[in-house]
Amino acid sequence: MSDIRKIVSEYQRLKSEGVNQLALVTVLEVYGSSFRRPGAMMLVTANSRWYGAISGGCLEGDALKRAKSSLKEGKPSIVMYDTVNDEENALGPRIGCNGIVKVMIEPIKSNWLDELAMLDMNQGGFFVTKISQNQNSVFRAFLSTEGEKLFSEIDGWPPERDFEQMVNVSTKSGDGEWIVQELPALKKIVICGGGNHIVPLINLAKTIGWEVTLTDPCVAHSAPALYPQADNVIMQQADQVSEGMTALENTAFVITSHSPDYIKQVLSSTISNGAQFVGLIGNRIRLQKVLTEQFGKTIPTVVKAPVGLDLGGNTPEEMSLSIVAEVQAFFNKKAGLPLSQGKGYIHDRRAQEIERDSMMKIK
Repeated sequence: MSDIRKIVSEYQRLKSEGVNQLALVTVLEVYGSSFRRPGAMMLVTANSRWYGAISGGCLEGDALKRAKSSLKEGKPSIVMYDTVNDEENALGPRIGCNGIVKVMIEPIKSNWLDELAMLDMNQGGFFVTKISQNQNSVFRAFLSTEGEKLFSEIDGWPPERDFEQMVNVSTKSGDGEWIVQELPALKKIVICGGGNHIVPLINLAKTIGWEVTLTDPCVAHSAPALYPQADNVIMQQADQVSEGMTALENTAFVITSHSPDYIKQVLSSTISNGAQFVGLIGNRIRLQKVLTEQFGKTIPTVVKAPVGLDLGGNTPEEMSLSIVAEVQAFFNKKAGLPLSQGKGYIHDRRAQEIERDSMMKIK
């Protein structure tokens, strides 16, 4: 789940509990390398409780103090945390980062979080922040992926219309500074086949922030009480699994049933409707037999059988970690290789970020 979705959820919960004094800490820009990326957020209460994170633990303490000051003073501030400098008195030495983190700390004054809570942000879009020239005022907007303003408290939009080129970098335009962050569409996993062995899979997928649906044709395996963490529990036949679904590029289907007939029907339904990832658990030889009977020698590349990365282990929890790892790699268009085999930055970086860092001679 994206940070803004988490923050909106926490904000609504705290508000329902009568907590009204809240400050928000947001990572606006990152020059070079940092543990968290632009868009990372931390919600802070007046009595020093906080939710979320803006770093690997090195910046939160200072940000917490500044957030409390921001609540008292009633105005926002911009802070630059330098983790490039390794001097003893520099903030952030020996923390594994090599960058400068630009952070905004602000008391929550307007009702923009309430407005965002009323939107369907699951389709993704652009979260826009405008900071006035004197840095005393902050305005927000949320745009659809097509650029439609679903919510806006901003006047005088900049001449730039291609928000892709403004994502994650500061843009000075008109009477203020603009930061655009892209909100990815919510990722979904549909687990086809119930049972106690898939409970860890549901729980881990929810921890990652995915929307989880469990479907099974048997009433005994599709009782919602069995899967309290799942967003949806549906009793339905195999040929109905993907019925009416859209945005299948952000949906992974994992077939956990061992019934050959059920497997074949789910495969036929999901693939014919455009599924991009269909994983199966089970014995490799038996799965290949089922797939060959259905597809012949040409098995669709969207089918992963058996599903999961080779992490070792055989418990339901270990199996779940293996499956979630492969699905996560698929969603992020990664090969699932050890980070030690890679080069350069761990996180993907946009061309405008690379160009800016090159100009500043930050590697």
